[in-house]
Amino acid sequence: MMKVQPSDLILRFDADGNDVLLLVPKSPTDVATLKQFFAVPVPVGVTVSEFASEMGAAVASFLHARHRDRFEVIETLVEDEVLESTEAVTFGDARLLIDRLGEDSDLADLQAIDALLQIASEQGDAEAESYLHNRWPQLRTIFVRRISRK
Repeated sequence: MMKVQPSDLILRFDADGNDVLLLVPKSPTDVATLKQFFAVPVPVGVTVSEFASEMGAAVASFLHARHRDRFEVIETLVEDEVLESTEAVTFGDARLLIDRLGEDSDLADLQAIDALLQIASEQGDAEAESYLHNRWPQLRTIFVRRISRK
């Protein structure tokens, strides 16, 4: 039997709330008590592949934030280029930045994501609009809290 470690991420499906909860140990010294790191709502009628993509991104972001030395981010997008571009902005563009959020992130990173989600939403990207209104506010709050601790 494996024991919970301080760096573990535990997934729990809350059928009553229709959320997948991402739980972490309360502290390095109290691994027996779990606290919620993030909740991923399960949309009605979601396909397995759509939800797998969302969960994969959430888990990958967590692992990158906790284990930067093991999970490298290859920069394929420069924020300024996207924001100055006249080309369409998609949820995928914002997602690249969201996946890069971690210990070294700052308020400018969050503002860039805000802008990308807003632009993509205004350009008719339904996925960006949904994420902007349903998921990003909760995730953003978590990162603002982390940034303010620095």
